[in-house]
Amino acid sequence: MGFNRMPDLVKGILYLLVILSVLVVAHELGHFLVAKWFRMRVEEFSLFFGPVLLRLGRRGGTEYNLRAVPLGGFVRIAGMEPDDVSGGRPLLEAVRHPRFVQEETTEQVLRQLDSDTMAGLDATAIGPEVRTFVHTAVGRDGRLTAEGREELRAMREAATVNEAEQKLLDMVLNADARADDEGLYSQKPLYQRALVILAGPVASLLFGYLVFCVMGMTVGLPRNEATNQVLEVRKDGAAKAAGMRIGDRIVAINGNPTPDGKSMVDTIHNGLGKRLVLTVERSGETFLMAVTPRPFTVEEGGKKETVGIIGIIPDLKLRRFGPAASIRAGTLYTVGYLRQIAGTFTNGRRVRETVGGPIAMGQMATAVQRLGIAHLLMMSGAFSLSLGIFNLLPIPILDGGHLVLLAVEKLRRRKLSPREVYRAQMIGVGILALIVTLVMYNDISRTLAGKALQ
Repeated sequence: MGFNRMPDLVKGILYLLVILSVLVVAHELGHFLVAKWFRMRVEEFSLFFGPVLLRLGRRGGTEYNLRAVPLGGFVRIAGMEPDDVSGGRPLLEAVRHPRFVQEETTEQVLRQLDSDTMAGLDATAIGPEVRTFVHTAVGRDGRLTAEGREELRAMREAATVNEAEQKLLDMVLNADARADDEGLYSQKPLYQRALVILAGPVASLLFGYLVFCVMGMTVGLPRNEATNQVLEVRKDGAAKAAGMRIGDRIVAINGNPTPDGKSMVDTIHNGLGKRLVLTVERSGETFLMAVTPRPFTVEEGGKKETVGIIGIIPDLKLRRFGPAASIRAGTLYTVGYLRQIAGTFTNGRRVRETVGGPIAMGQMATAVQRLGIAHLLMMSGAFSLSLGIFNLLPIPILDGGHLVLLAVEKLRRRKLSPREVYRAQMIGVGILALIVTLVMYNDISRTLAGKALQ
């Protein structure tokens, strides 16, 4: 079966997977490039999730993979896991503090250390000799001395050291190794870490803007001149009731050709209350469809007039621009979409009507692919802008949430512990799960009510 003869749903899903893959690569590329710029060690760049399907190679210390589950993707930067957040100098500073070996506070410090690192450390099983060795092994610079490092390694192998003491020794030795690793995200200045996080949403916004600018010079952008192709079908119109779909072309009305949008619109407007027989082209096939235009009042030049409508919005012709004009047009489209997104977030009714999840995105891709490559590109640009804005929401686990945690670190002048990061991320997962549930409910409700794109 050729691609053009595939069912619309299959083609829509394939297009959507390709578009989302490109958008994910653009987003993650932002994180990747800025991390590389600051000499952080990027261990992996993967498209999709799940088991590795294809290893694309290793270059510059980064492994590139294609994974099995076609949803999203990620960049793994060394030192970004919660366990790495306080596993370097903060841990060494904790064991270096005098309270670590004071009889009345040592167990309290160990319990706090266990709580912060989530290491499962039994404070009561760590004897005073091991505590003293660990404490004295850290020098004034907050790092293990050469002699202290060797003593801890030797003590770790001693038969007299129990499991809890060995775990503490491992923690301190590993913390010292990480503190000396300049490629770790967790060891970089806060502003560098913030820029790495911010780079993803910024890359998504820039990619959406680039799509609109490039469209102006290649396939063109819509101008204010209608065609005879259907861009939108209103849910309560006569066309919807007759079975009209997005992408259909009305090539004749009552046997009279309608080669352009003006002739199509004029004939429908003048056909108020009359039975019109439309000749419709869809996927290379032609068939007839009968509709009766309903009254609609328009105002032009201060005068009101009642015309006939069937509940469709015609598509617009595309126009190509030169480079300068394309950049201006791309800027206007980007600003317009961003205003539309901002307006949606501030209007509860518009959220219910316009915000969608995987189901709505699949329906949109299925409908839009019938309009042609230009509309798929416009959808890609809009999705990229939406991805950038969504990731800036202050929800832990999203980029915006990471920025909030960095702001908290800046305000209190110390890094969050792994336990605090985990708790924040669990809250973020809960919020995202709630959002996904509400969005899916919204998608299903719209579909059952006949409001989904078709």
